[in-house]
Amino acid sequence: MCTHTGKVFGGASQYERFNNIMRDIVRSDEHSAKFASLGLNPEHFGTHSIRKGAITHASTGVTTSPPIVSICTHANWKMPGIMNRYMRFEHAGDQYVGRSVSGRDRMSKYFAASCPYFDFSDVDDITEKEECQKTLDNWISSRMPGGGKNQDVFCLFKFCLASFVHHRKWMEQNLHSNNLIRCSPFWSESIPYCE
Repeated sequence: MCTHTGKVFGGASQYERFNNIMRDIVRSDEHSAKFASLGLNPEHFGTHSIRKGAITHASTGVTTSPPIVSICTHANWKMPGIMNRYMRFEHAGDQYVGRSVSGRDRMSKYFAASCPYFDFSDVDDITEKEECQKTLDNWISSRMPGGGKNQDVFCLFKFCLASFVHHRKWMEQNLHSNNLIRCSPFWSESIPYCE
């Protein structure tokens, strides 16, 4: 019997899973030679390098870095005692760290730009707006494995699709002609309200 846990990726420890995959890649014969040619020891690379590098990038370089709680949360660092009690995680800080780590220029007006999403604000009638949203959701879920029954996965998938639609012209110009994305129904079929 299959049960949904709400997790996008299965497994008890995603950190260990990612760590093992990265370790296997870095230490493989294919890549260790490249590290050696650069004078680097593959044993010195691990998830800590990525985590520390991303957090260093997010917390330095400007005078207004993200909140320490958000930095600690993203770095998977514990905040014992007083910090856990009086300093709290908030979504605004989480979003700030995410945008910083993604490489957005914090001094640009585009730093605060929303991620792409499906917008029906030009539809005045509430019933019609709800019908549009329902039509789009049904179209998406009918093309998802499992029919989009897991609400968390469906929401994530919908945001990914919005980003896909937003970047469609760029992908048409830059994706290799044999790229597997071109086999997707989201590429070949007409997505409702996206023309």
